Amino acid sequence: SMRIVISYHHFVRDYRGSRLLADVLKSLGHWVLVTPAWNSDDKLIETFRPDVVVGCQVAEKTTSRLADVTQKAGVHLVINSSEQFTTPANHSVFVSYNCDQLNEPYIAFQVIACPQLEKFIQNHPGIQDKSKYRSLGFPRYDIAIDPQLRSVETPLIRSRYGLPAQSKHALYISSFLFEETFQGLPEEDMKRFSYQEVANRNRRISEHVFPTLRAISDKILDRDGVLLIKKHPWDFSNVIDKEFADHPRIRVLNRDEYIVPCLDACEYILHSFSTAAIEAWVMDKKTVAILPQEFRQSLDLSHMSLEVKTEGRDDTLEVLQNYPPVRSPAQIEQLLNGRSDGRSTIRLAAEIQRLQPPRQKQFSRLALREYLRNIRRFRDNLNGRGFLGPGSESPKMTMLHEFETTRRKIDAIYRKPFANYVKQHQSYLHELID
Repeated sequence: SMRIVISYHHFVRDYRGSRLLADVLKSLGHWVLVTPAWNSDDKLIETFRPDVVVGCQVAEKTTSRLADVTQKAGVHLVINSSEQFTTPANHSVFVSYNCDQLNEPYIAFQVIACPQLEKFIQNHPGIQDKSKYRSLGFPRYDIAIDPQLRSVETPLIRSRYGLPAQSKHALYISSFLFEETFQGLPEEDMKRFSYQEVANRNRRISEHVFPTLRAISDKILDRDGVLLIKKHPWDFSNVIDKEFADHPRIRVLNRDEYIVPCLDACEYILHSFSTAAIEAWVMDKKTVAILPQEFRQSLDLSHMSLEVKTEGRDDTLEVLQNYPPVRSPAQIEQLLNGRSDGRSTIRLAAEIQRLQPPRQKQFSRLALREYLRNIRRFRDNLNGRGFLGPGSESPKMTMLHEFETTRRKIDAIYRKPFANYVKQHQSYLHELID
């Protein structure tokens, strides 16, 4: 057995999938710790001295430290990206380390789901060992694909937001990140990823989207229908909340709501360029991207060719009333590189199982005081109190800390469904390993 640390970036988006992977790995006899990256994951890695670390990415200056600590210690780093689908111009981000270098020397392997990204990697002249980038599917989507897992929290969403069962409801998935999200980021990250341009563009798109959402609520839904808005996981501004505070049937979801049950509870799924639309497609939902023509070229993400796109109010209303046939199951399967079976987590666990524990790990020798301090950080996090380091007064850190307080509740809700998933796929898991 091995000691494995799974480090995730965002509790709402990543925790459930990370916990599912942990449960599969535990069924193979491994010791597994699931921890948020913001909670000094590099210090916890030094303390618990794992054989394998699973992380989301190391592309930014702020996240590259995970690769630094694993390489220095001589332990395996596995990249399980939180995102897979982007514009062709941004494919390099997924294989980057510290803004402008390749991650290849730092990783044992990386999970790939998007066929366009896989093609980019295969054609990249700078990547020498292309076998490190493995087409396993998208583990984060397994919860949406599996009918039993996707509906675990749906009754809670219906109850919490007053969604009558007899009415049809809509969900807008916001991809908008405004200026507040990027406060305090290093200048290198701001420039490399053009975050100020992102904020400016989102402001302009929102000016088309917000009136359209009001019209949908008033003209498409019946009098008991509700339009929910799911803010981007990293949006901690109040822009959307203020915009719709006066509308009785448009409700902004709490920041800690998970996207999958929200999709499951609604008939109409609206967005502008969200990759969560793919999760809606595997649930056979009607989706529309409200995205004016002037922004489409710059937001030509891998999945958008399969989407119905509208300019604004009038054509969105028309499409929802007469929804066209646009996607076949075969096209969705192709988009997911033939891996839409809900077993990507199983394949990832099997690949981790094949890794050999490092013969000699080069961790620093910690003083007792530092060891105890790291243990306290770990314990506080599990207790839902969190560890807030320097600069933690920022809204971003406060938000991430607050999310952790729901960890025990989420664990309790998913304990049995996850156990059933692991049991259901045990034979497939051992086929892959053997």
